[in-house]
Amino acid sequence: MNGTHSRHTIIDTYLLYWGRAQRKDLMRHLGIGSVTATRIFNEYSKLNPGALLINPSKKAYVYTAGFKPLEWPSPESVLPLLAYGIEQTQRAAICYGPASPRVVTAALCAKKVSAITRAMVSGVGVAMSYISGTSGVSTRHVYPHAVFMSGGVWYFRGYDDKSRSFRTFRFSRVELVGEEELLPEYLKTLVDEDWNSSATLTVAPHSRHPQKDALAMDLGLQDRPVSNIDVNRAIAGFVLTDLRVDCSINASLNPFEYHLQLMNRHELGDIDSLKIAPGYSAES
Repeated sequence: MNGTHSRHTIIDTYLLYWGRAQRKDLMRHLGIGSVTATRIFNEYSKLNPGALLINPSKKAYVYTAGFKPLEWPSPESVLPLLAYGIEQTQRAAICYGPASPRVVTAALCAKKVSAITRAMVSGVGVAMSYISGTSGVSTRHVYPHAVFMSGGVWYFRGYDDKSRSFRTFRFSRVELVGEEELLPEYLKTLVDEDWNSSATLTVAPHSRHPQKDALAMDLGLQDRPVSNIDVNRAIAGFVLTDLRVDCSINASLNPFEYHLQLMNRHELGDIDSLKIAPGYSAES
């Protein structure tokens, strides 16, 4: 991708996934001045006539249902930027690692993902058809507010009108996204407590592993017995899964598969996301 093409793709990216694009977006993203940003928008307008529609109240070019990008940026390339401010760029270089393995997951649909992220940025909701791993297909009205990755899978967090609670959803399980919906008055006062509050996960080398000193070196624990990891409660179970931490009550998982052990399990029983953590059971 050449530099000029890349600059125009950034406009496509902001319009599709943020729902708006401004000069300051390009200035911040590219480290350029306002004059250069204006020139890039003018170039884009010539290449894609009618695509840039200004909204005077927002002082921004805004997405419309008829918008056609010059190029569809993939969700996999945009979500790291949206979630973490990280832009993934492939460089021509001499490499000493293996080729990236093909992950056995379906490519995300740009139209579906961008509809959800635009709603998130705008503070509105969407009607969507969703396939749950437990309850099957249903139509839900969801008001998204955050995105994150875990285990190579992209998720979004939002208020689910069907369950009347804040839930975590996989982007890959969204079948259909409908029209945007305004935020209900009652929802404006609700707070996703699990997302906005933190928990401390205390982990240590697995107590049944014969080479605990080697595991301690992996964690940088030569001078202390445990490592404390601060995470938000909504993703605590995901973090423990990614780190392969044995969360069973008696450290019963195979220590050669799970090198780490959760040491403060008794303090975390009210965290809903822990139900997906390795070996965790709320009943035990």
